[in-house]
Amino acid sequence: MMNGVSRMSAKLTAIIEHDEDRLLAYCPDLPGRHSQGDTFEDALSNIREAAMLYVGHEAIYIHLAR
Repeated sequence: MMNGVSRMSAKLTAIIEHDEDRLLAYCPDLPGRHSQGDTFEDALSNIREAAMLYVGHEAIYIHLAR
């Protein structure tokens, strides 16, 4: 287990916010994992990739906070 995240799978919350000209994304459960994108889909894809690199596997399920 790494920082409370199972090595088999992980369900994480992502926050995606508008900036002046782009979308910023981060996972509160993963310190230092921030990303961005020009579109919502880009921001989501990029934060998912950042989370996968942090956790070390591809079984990442992203829950979007509203």
